[in-house]
Amino acid sequence: MRPAKFPYLEHDGLLAFAHRGGDDATRALLAAINADGRVYLTPTRHAGRQVIRVQVGQFDCREDDVMTVAEVVAGLAGRVAP
Repeated sequence: MRPAKFPYLEHDGLLAFAHRGGDDATRALLAAINADGRVYLTPTRHAGRQVIRVQVGQFDCREDDVMTVAEVVAGLAGRVAP
């Protein structure tokens, strides 16, 4: 499941995405995600933009783990002002 409002890139279990509202909105979204406590994601930069990194290549990563990330991001994204 890919939230349509986020530009993203993926490579071998690594997914990176950004809030369409720009770098400040992306940083605010990351802070909200990590404060929520259900998942912990990390920041990086790609093509000059602030992005949020999700790594799902661990041997014990299950589909419900990935779906939790999608649910948390989708649930919190609307609370971040673009």
